[in-house]
Amino acid sequence: MTRHLFGSGRLTPQIVREYYDEWHQRYVDGFGEIFQAARMQSDDALMQHVVSACGMKEGMRVLDAGCGIGGPAILMAKLGNVIVEAITISGKQAVSAIQSVEAQGCGSRVNVTEGDFHHVADIFGPEHFDVVVFLETVSHSHDWPRLFEEVCKVLKPNGTLYIKDFFLMNSDDPLMMEQIRVATVNTNRYCRLWIRGMEELIATIEANGFVLESTTDLNGMVFHDIGRGFTTANDLDVYEGGDRIGYLDWRDLTFRKK
Repeated sequence: MTRHLFGSGRLTPQIVREYYDEWHQRYVDGFGEIFQAARMQSDDALMQHVVSACGMKEGMRVLDAGCGIGGPAILMAKLGNVIVEAITISGKQAVSAIQSVEAQGCGSRVNVTEGDFHHVADIFGPEHFDVVVFLETVSHSHDWPRLFEEVCKVLKPNGTLYIKDFFLMNSDDPLMMEQIRVATVNTNRYCRLWIRGMEELIATIEANGFVLESTTDLNGMVFHDIGRGFTTANDLDVYEGGDRIGYLDWRDLTFRKK
């Protein structure tokens, strides 16, 4: 089993499933329809950025890997005029997402599946999608090589893999690095994550049949008020009473299947 960075806990799909089932209502109350800690000025602006970054075109088939309660999938379908398969490991999220899709009248363009995104090739079959999207969900994976081997299988030739996520920040200052270590350990523990470096992610993806096309530094483009409000409301003191510091590097990355 793979271990948390800076920690001894073990991350598994079952742990992630149980976490989101248990914390379902807290996430809905804290984030609304879109569970994203890094936001733009509106949900539409955030998802329009994603649609544009992926090069989505009318009629494309898109996989939303780790879809939450369906908010991003619904907006991608509307803004990009695409067909979206949305998958979540949480049964409670799946029920809520199906209800949202029906309420928004998107049943013909968004389908929700309860399942583990480490097994998407078994669920959807080969070369099924034009685009695969991960929105702050890659850090829930315990097995990046397996995950991106599966993603490569379900993407069509020259298909797009898009990731918006947070990565380990480094510092030459030992004191700052200790603060980063503490905050990262606690974030992993509280949120059932395994936060790693962007370079490790890129190397893993490239080793599984992809070419990196672009990276975007999101640190100056997004705000974190909702995410910070969620941690405060739920008493998640990642800093252990210390100073609030920036310890995550927010990026999006676009890859092309070879």
